[in-house]
Amino acid sequence: MTKEDFKDLSRGDLIRHVTSSESLIVDHNHGDVVLALRSHTVTNPDEWHLVAKADYKLNHDVMRDLSRQDTFFVRRHNKE
Repeated sequence: MTKEDFKDLSRGDLIRHVTSSESLIVDHNHGDVVLALRSHTVTNPDEWHLVAKADYKLNHDVMRDLSRQDTFFVRRHNKE
């Protein structure tokens, strides 16, 4: 992948590491740093609890605010 391709990654894109073949799903792109998540196959619904229902508008607004205030996350993370 080129640097330009990397900067163009967006939420939902599936990426794979060249040597390990580990696949991740892009969650957020900061340009030079990408937050990506692993996916797992989940079965047996009775073994799982829903912790929080996704609210994509809320998540978008929070990520937008965090990208404007990079120190907010660091400050909050260090307190917990």
